[in-house]
Amino acid sequence: MDNHCILLSKNIPGGRLNLRTLDYGLPQMSHCCTVFHPEGGYAYLSLNVSVLFGVFSGVSEKNVFFGESYYDLAVTPSDHLGMPFHHIAHKILAESPDVQSAARLLENCKRQSNLQLLLADESTACIYLSSTKTFILLQENEVESVTPNEKKNFKLNSH
Repeated sequence: MDNHCILLSKNIPGGRLNLRTLDYGLPQMSHCCTVFHPEGGYAYLSLNVSVLFGVFSGVSEKNVFFGESYYDLAVTPSDHLGMPFHHIAHKILAESPDVQSAARLLENCKRQSNLQLLLADESTACIYLSSTKTFILLQENEVESVTPNEKKNFKLNSH
């Protein structure tokens, strides 16, 4: 078991498929869909476990998708001094009309954690490596984030 979710964005007949598997599979946790209507922002939904308020996977009324996955990079105590990613996700989904504006917002905020983040809209998909010191575009267009242990089964079932 890897404790790493899968991020995927690809074009399919009729549109784009954006996906983040939920890596919290404990039977004691229920999953929920929460819809937010921020004043002065875009409505968006969060697909999450019911015990957490943050956004791990979400999509806005502008069809901006956000998904995160842990990235194994050494973390120091100072790496936890920024805005938590699940608060950044609320901001991205409420304020960004497209991937480019979401990426600018993410790049310019004080980030914490070490994550791979999937940002997608109807025409663009990007996976970024995001940490306190790093913001790098890793992949564009048809993108995926899968651990080496998951790669074989992922490729086998990716159709």
